[in-house]
Amino acid sequence: MSTLADNDGNRPPAEPLGTLLVNRGLITAEQLAAALEAQKGSGEPLGAIVVAQGFATPATIAQALATQAGGLLKTEYGFATGFNSGSDRPVHIGEPPISTARIGVRPAAPVVAMAAPAPEAVEADYPTVALAEAPPMVAPVDNLAADQDAVRAELTAASVETERLASANSRLAEMRAELEQRLAHETQRAASLESELASRDAALEELRASRSEATEEAGHVTALEAELAARDAALEEFRVAAIAWQAAHAELEQRLAQATENAASAATTESVSTELAELRAEALSRQVVHAELEQRLATETERATALEAERASVEDLRDAASAAESARVDLEERLAQELAAAALRHETITELRLALDAAVAATPEPQPEPADKWACAERHLLVFQGGEAYELVERAGPPPSPGASVDVAGSVKAQIVTRVGSAPVPGSDLPCAYLIAA
Repeated sequence: MSTLADNDGNRPPAEPLGTLLVNRGLITAEQLAAALEAQKGSGEPLGAIVVAQGFATPATIAQALATQAGGLLKTEYGFATGFNSGSDRPVHIGEPPISTARIGVRPAAPVVAMAAPAPEAVEADYPTVALAEAPPMVAPVDNLAADQDAVRAELTAASVETERLASANSRLAEMRAELEQRLAHETQRAASLESELASRDAALEELRASRSEATEEAGHVTALEAELAARDAALEEFRVAAIAWQAAHAELEQRLAQATENAASAATTESVSTELAELRAEALSRQVVHAELEQRLATETERATALEAERASVEDLRDAASAAESARVDLEERLAQELAAAALRHETITELRLALDAAVAATPEPQPEPADKWACAERHLLVFQGGEAYELVERAGPPPSPGASVDVAGSVKAQIVTRVGSAPVPGSDLPCAYLIAA
């Protein structure tokens, strides 16, 4: 068998032949089981076994195979177009090769008889079929060749346009998927940036609070430095007084020693005793003053040590405040950069959305033919297979609806309308009903 029309490249997997026949009531489930059992032993095709056992006619098997293929099919049982399944997706059937030399001469009877076509090449949506040489009784060879060339040109143009639309739809789907993926990625990044910006705002607030505390500490450091300077001056004064006292004490000790020596060498007199007593009293008072100064000096030394430790901690606070200020400046610079990048990403997202909308708007939408397009037609054509050739008949009135049964002169069986479309005749605007044997 050979497929003459492949419909579109995205049709679902074909229904198994046995299931298709059972679902349409053409054979019973018991007959299918018997045929499958026979197939296990012989290995022959299921359709041939069904015909051999008399469960279905060859024409029925041909129609089922064409339904599986999704379009016009040439099988060992002849040409078939498939059942009218009534599915949501219309099945496209390629136009049969028809000569138009005698249209309008004898409208009531078949006017063209052509040999069954042999497939020459398969296009994406429309089959290109080789035309057999016309019998001498039909039309002149020149007119037939011109009609064949016109049909081929029309089918080629339709095939090219179909391929272009399929390619455009494929590119649009890829572009839409890519844009939606990029849009989701950029939206996620924008959300993460907003979260990071919120955390950095909180860090900035903490830095501002710490900087305020550092300013207060700087004022406290200044006051401490002033107090330290005053106490350093007081300590220096105490040191000078201590040195002076030590000099006076040494002098007093020297005078006391000299007086004692004089007293030992000379006779003790009352004046010497008085002077010695005065010297001893003065020495005692100076010792008291010295002890007081020593105590004050120790106290001031401890306070100076505590102030030095406090000044060291203040220096550490200054270093920490300087580091925090540097980190704040760096963080503000990074924040400005991230805000600029977020603005750029927002512009990119906007451009992607506009590009997606433009691509969707630019994609041509297929316009289905209205159901009542041919309701007011005054004449129509019928195309069917009579014997070994396709025949064309012109009749009065609008064409029959798909699925209707039509009696054709010269045909034993009634014909079923598979679809209604434009006539496969260049320059003709008549509707055409495509028939298959019931």
